[in-house]
Amino acid sequence: MLVALIFRWNEYREKDMVEVLDAEAFEQIFYTKLPLEDEEVYFNRSIDNPAAIQEFTDFLGQYKVKKIGVRDFVSSYPNEQFSFDLVYTDERNTIPSLIE
Repeated sequence: MLVALIFRWNEYREKDMVEVLDAEAFEQIFYTKLPLEDEEVYFNRSIDNPAAIQEFTDFLGQYKVKKIGVRDFVSSYPNEQFSFDLVYTDERNTIPSLIE
């Protein structure tokens, strides 16, 4: 029981965005630039330049995030959302994600 409580606390505590996304291991970033020109293509831009990826990682380092349940999420700024898909150096890949 104690292990489950510690795990849950760790999962829902506030964390650095770089830590959550394992940003130091990014190899390529696919993202959506709005407005979409083609409805068939969801991710219409990508970054694979190491310097640009480092700049993006530095940008993410400014933010702290906290996991919440779907029922607790309310979109306050829908026009400021962006979608992305991350490819890692060890060939991991994220599920397309949305950040507001």
